[in-house]
Amino acid sequence: MSGRRWVRWLVGAMFGEVDRQHLPKRSSLNRQWISQASFISLAVLASIGGMLPWLCTSSEGAFRRAALRSFAEDFHGAASYPLYRACRLVHSLTEHRVDCHVSPWENWIQWSLGQMYPPLLRSQFADRILERGAGDCSERVAVLQSLLRESRLPTRIVGLGGHVVLEVYANGVWHLADPDYGILAFGILEEVAADAERRVVAPLKRAGYSQEVIDRYVEILQSHEDNVRMPTNSPISPRLHWLEQITRYLLIALPCGLWAMAIYKAAR
Repeated sequence: MSGRRWVRWLVGAMFGEVDRQHLPKRSSLNRQWISQASFISLAVLASIGGMLPWLCTSSEGAFRRAALRSFAEDFHGAASYPLYRACRLVHSLTEHRVDCHVSPWENWIQWSLGQMYPPLLRSQFADRILERGAGDCSERVAVLQSLLRESRLPTRIVGLGGHVVLEVYANGVWHLADPDYGILAFGILEEVAADAERRVVAPLKRAGYSQEVIDRYVEILQSHEDNVRMPTNSPISPRLHWLEQITRYLLIALPCGLWAMAIYKAAR
């Protein structure tokens, strides 16, 4: 079947002037053309989806990522790590928001999976959280953990049943860091909860929080029924972390595979 006949048929179809002599006959060549066109269309769409995360970055997000990267480089391997400054930096670069979800232009594969299972719409990647400049307590903890990982500081995420904090071993002692509230306390969770008035209440007052917020914070801190301490250096959800890793690679691998199939089909 000649290319000229296809052009005549397509032009006629566009202007409603198709007659039977211009209609392509059913043939293996016709089916092969449709198969090639399908692979090319999918490859183009997958390529656009793979480029969107880089095309949709903002100058504000780039500034936040650069600030965190600069801090990590300045204090990498430092004898005395400024943990409080790191906690305050994450607190200042992001704001508390609970309605943050992965969007189609951030990762269309993860977004598609999230339509079937909504928890997959959350994120634990520091760059993505910094790009939007907002996150809930667990996402802000993920940013701080990512920053401390650059200096090889051991960390443990602790879930408090409605709130998430981070235990950090720095300068020879364990600390309890909360980038969501921007405070830092000496000791692990149990030690801080036992001495909450001095280690938590005072910093929260200095930060300007109301007494109602402080009382609620201490109540959550001292409740032990549903607390969960993750293994050292583990993300809050290892399965979500690996899913995000895999889908990020698929954003590149899927278009490459589809283009390879389209070229293979055309060469047959």
